[in-house]
Amino acid sequence: MLHRAINSLILGLVASVAASIRAVHINRVRFENVDGRAFVLKERHRLNWLLIIPGNFVFRWRQVPVQVLHTNQWKAWERAIVPLEHPPQEPNSRSLAIPKIDGITLCQLLGDGNILAEQKLELVSLAARSLRKFHQREIDAPAHGSIRLSHGDATVRNVMISREMQTATWFDFDLRHDLRVKPDDRHADDLRALLFSAAHYFPDENLMTLVRVIKETYDEAHVWEKLAQQAHRRWFNLDLFHLAHTRPIHEAGKKPIAGRISLDRNHAIAKAVGDNG
Repeated sequence: MLHRAINSLILGLVASVAASIRAVHINRVRFENVDGRAFVLKERHRLNWLLIIPGNFVFRWRQVPVQVLHTNQWKAWERAIVPLEHPPQEPNSRSLAIPKIDGITLCQLLGDGNILAEQKLELVSLAARSLRKFHQREIDAPAHGSIRLSHGDATVRNVMISREMQTATWFDFDLRHDLRVKPDDRHADDLRALLFSAAHYFPDENLMTLVRVIKETYDEAHVWEKLAQQAHRRWFNLDLFHLAHTRPIHEAGKKPIAGRISLDRNHAIAKAVGDNG
């Protein structure tokens, strides 16, 4: 009993720090219209390197296979990924103007109390299907040659859903996996991010169904095997980076989300991943 209480206290402290980390931003974002087209203008803060350099050092120390891209790296990566028919524009040395994607972010839809749980599961399925398609793309990366894409920040905040068109589009590529990591491992990490960031919006009784829906849509057994191997770790997805990574952002005046962070919920999701792997 004491051991459980201590673990819960540690988790609470780590989650509080993670919430503070999640609130830190290296970009300013605003919307603009240029020649009748809508763009999202992302501009790096002038002193962004003060966050990026120590952040990437911590990632390497903690053996987290991602990095926050420096400004020139980020712009080159964003241009390589965004479809060529809608290339980003470069207003200045610290900015990119990226064509605005129609729709609503998945996190907004999952947080909408007027949408039924069954409908939310369908929306998660759309995102998983789009993620699988994204993972099948190959591009030429400098110093790495032809690589299979992965996102690096595949949470419900970074996928736009068009309910009318029944499409999902992934965006926001400031964070990137270490491209030396094997594709299956990178893809498994993206699945973890989608699963755990979505799980916050579902009550306990829907967790098994959530895992099943994502697995049925993202039907790549070798990737799920990698995720199942990770899920056997006791503190799977409960270290500081992963909690900050998948933690939802609460909006003032909104009702609390369905799922609180807890060891029991985390173990239930990990078990479901292992059972489905």
